Amino acid sequence: MQKKNLSDQKQKPAPERFDPFNDRLSRDIRNSLTDAFMTSLKQKDAGCYLDLSQKWLNKELASVYKDYIQDRMLRYGRAFQRIEQEQIDNARIQAVILWNDGLFFEVHDILEDIWHKKQGNERQAVKGLIKAAGVYVHLESDRSNSAARLALKSVMLLKEYEKELRFISNLNVLISALKNCDPVPPSLKLSSPQQERNKHGIQSDQ
Repeated sequence: MQKKNLSDQKQKPAPERFDPFNDRLSRDIRNSLTDAFMTSLKQKDAGCYLDLSQKWLNKELASVYKDYIQDRMLRYGRAFQRIEQEQIDNARIQAVILWNDGLFFEVHDILEDIWHKKQGNERQAVKGLIKAAGVYVHLESDRSNSAARLALKSVMLLKEYEKELRFISNLNVLISALKNCDPVPPSLKLSSPQQERNKHGIQSDQ
């Protein structure tokens, strides 16, 4: 998913809904906020995404854009607070937290960073999760055909490499939801042993 910088170009008429697939400004806002949030997680500094969101909100934007930004700030705030309070450095665990707050594009982003660093079965397993997040990115924009095609690929990878994904205790629920292309994303549960390893700083993907 290609990213753009904060755009100062002349605005076109606002779309009826926030649509990163067909509207340039929606895409710029989504991508730049995601970049800032990823930086905040790595630097443990919420100021990165808070400052950028305020810059966007200071512009003369239509409500469809401002509503998205404000919603993202609420979700980012909840996820960031939990990650900081529990001192979660493992990017895979962070991805589960983001998933459960409906931050699927951000999940795609954080997992893609892991994917570049891994090899073999673990790389393929992460790829399956990336595609799962992509399914819900498409469903959010009513792109059901694209979501269905991606879901098939995700299910194949998740089933074949499930041993590499034992940090998710209910992976079968995710696989079932993807098979049915369920528009309601399942909540993912962390395996307790993995949580304990993470709390002690083991297996960080950052």
